[in-house]
Amino acid sequence: MCQSITGEQKKGIRQVCEKMCSGIVERILNIEEQNAREGKSQKKLAFYIPTVILTLEYFCEAEPALLLPHVSTLHPYLTLQVMPSPNSFARHVFIH
Repeated sequence: MCQSITGEQKKGIRQVCEKMCSGIVERILNIEEQNAREGKSQKKLAFYIPTVILTLEYFCEAEPALLLPHVSTLHPYLTLQVMPSPNSFARHVFIH
């Protein structure tokens, strides 16, 4: 039996999703910073970016506003050549 979700529960779910999105974006920045500090190439970052962007795209499909605080941070990663469709994420954020 499916119960309806209360407004308070929706608020809690949204807060968790916001924290998850912020954590994912922070992880991208941490990997990039670590690579720069250790003088490594961008291989590690390029390995993670497609998966991370796809994950963020799922959040964006559910609630585009979750990623609005991160648009300027994510923009450079959306134009990388390793991305199969960089505009799909941006389309969700800017259109919705």
